[in-house]
Amino acid sequence: LRFVLFDVRSISPTWADTRGGTKITVSGNGFVNSSSSAMMCIFGTLVDPNPVVINDTTLVCTTPAGGTQSCSGVPLEIGVGGDSTLNLVPLVQRSSATILGVQPSRGFYDTPLTVTLAGQGFSSTP
Repeated sequence: LRFVLFDVRSISPTWADTRGGTKITVSGNGFVNSSSSAMMCIFGTLVDPNPVVINDTTLVCTTPAGGTQSCSGVPLEIGVGGDSTLNLVPLVQRSSATILGVQPSRGFYDTPLTVTLAGQGFSSTP
């Protein structure tokens, strides 16, 4: 019988770019910084093998490149020495927005103007 003595309570931000490199602050309990029990962040099938342990309740993971866009998210779990959490705290992955055009392309600083952006990957934020 094995007990996992660490858990994930929350993450911030709750979304990451599929290109990787997003820093995710993980809040929980039981995080350790030990060479014999290296922690890792598990994003579905992708892994950050070198999270930064801030203290026993906070660590920072960097999302690896890859993954697929998902509205429901992939679970972010923490692993140590072959054991891992099963908290199912979701991390939503999406592609960055790409701006392909701006209309109008110029205006006057003292005149209100509606600007239209054309592109892909836009999403609303709360």
